Amino acid sequence: MHDALRAWHQRERLAANPLLHAAFVASRSGAPEDSLRTAILRAIETIDQDPKEKLQKAAVRETYVEGGGTQQAVARELSLSFSTYRRYLKRGIARVSWQLWKQELTQAALAATSSWTAPCPPGHRDRPAPAQPIRAVSGSDSAVKVE
Repeated sequence: MHDALRAWHQRERLAANPLLHAAFVASRSGAPEDSLRTAILRAIETIDQDPKEKLQKAAVRETYVEGGGTQQAVARELSLSFSTYRRYLKRGIARVSWQLWKQELTQAALAATSSWTAPCPPGHRDRPAPAQPIRAVSGSDSAVKVE
């Protein structure tokens, strides 16, 4: 993920990024590089849900998306000490990675549920399997009752 941020403005490097094969990128229409950028931008936008995290978002956005020059220059622009800027940048990158991972898990779950079909009994390929009877155990009885 960090490599994708570093290659943000370099189309050739971004085209070689393994994230282009992720489900959250492959499920979108259009150029894979543009889909990856869109997914990353959406992940960056989710960072500032807590007011304390606005500087994490700003650090990631200014460093990679806006291409604000050196990290020292971005730290000065954000009025942060360099060590504080680096801490916010690290946390921001971790948040973006987490958001992308959640997107990947969501896409994988959607793909799994859309390709899953209920098992059919032998010889009945077009019908779902019949429901199994419900079994209940009464409180004082140890016998199993089929309803």
